[in-house]
Amino acid sequence: LARLRALAAAPGAAGRDALDLQILGRVLLHAALVGIAAGVAGSMLFAALEWVQRVLLEWPTGYVPLPANGEEVLAQVTHTPFRPWLLVFVPGLGALAAGLLSARFAPETFGGGSDVVIRAFHHQAGVIRRRVPLVKALATMLTLGTGGSGGREGPTMLIGGGIGSEIGRLLRVTERERRVLLVAGTAAGMSAVFRTPLGAALLAVE
Repeated sequence: LARLRALAAAPGAAGRDALDLQILGRVLLHAALVGIAAGVAGSMLFAALEWVQRVLLEWPTGYVPLPANGEEVLAQVTHTPFRPWLLVFVPGLGALAAGLLSARFAPETFGGGSDVVIRAFHHQAGVIRRRVPLVKALATMLTLGTGGSGGREGPTMLIGGGIGSEIGRLLRVTERERRVLLVAGTAAGMSAVFRTPLGAALLAVE
């Protein structure tokens, strides 16, 4: 009854509520689109990392890192002879190539990647440059695929966030909605790689 009286007293309130629901529905639809795109990209990165590792590390050196049970995408093949002396050079060359790539095309891809997402959210209106996800993906594959030290969480956060930012730019959403899509992309990328949708959503929001 109180709600009906409020609506009667303010005729425009119903229109505002309908508009709020319309905006919410639009944001949820856009976030679902970002989630699909970033999730597919995260899964592709996972498979590409394994392939690059197979080509640049396992076949030349004969060294096969121990994967977690059920994590492999590609089928195992016959191992080559172990050449430990190559392990001195392969990770360094991979890191050098990744560093040169990042320095030339997207210096913001240096480091883990989560700091770039946080900076974009708070200080850049949710905008990440278009080339950043691609450069970060290539640099990550060169680093981790050659046995370099690092993890997948930072890169997937940046790649997913970059996809969310780009979709927001293409859809011409507001600055606030673009920030939401940035977070949605970050969560989707993490979820695809680590298979933890709820944990990834909580981490992205945090």
